[in-house]
Amino acid sequence: MLPFEAFGDFDDIGLIAAGVTEELIANLMLFPDFRVYSPTTSFRHDAGTEPETLGRDLGVSYAVTGVMQSLNGQVNLRARVVATRTGEVRWSGSYDEPLNPGELLGAR
Repeated sequence: MLPFEAFGDFDDIGLIAAGVTEELIANLMLFPDFRVYSPTTSFRHDAGTEPETLGRDLGVSYAVTGVMQSLNGQVNLRARVVATRTGEVRWSGSYDEPLNPGELLGAR
């Protein structure tokens, strides 16, 4: 899991993106067959790190990457799961929500 990249017109979007990253890590850890690295390990890597690098350095099969953008009171979150051996995107999703920091962490 890489930290979500964050940009936009809301000053604290980076903090919100970090919170979403941590919540996603916590939720993924509920699946017993997933090996999920702690936030400390995830945040050690730059958001722009290539998934293939994670595969090589950490021995993981997949990486979750994402972008959070704020604009005009809305937040767009784009996430994807990438196979680290091939770079193939195995899943992607996009979510739009009103910019309400307290509710974004519970967005599904």
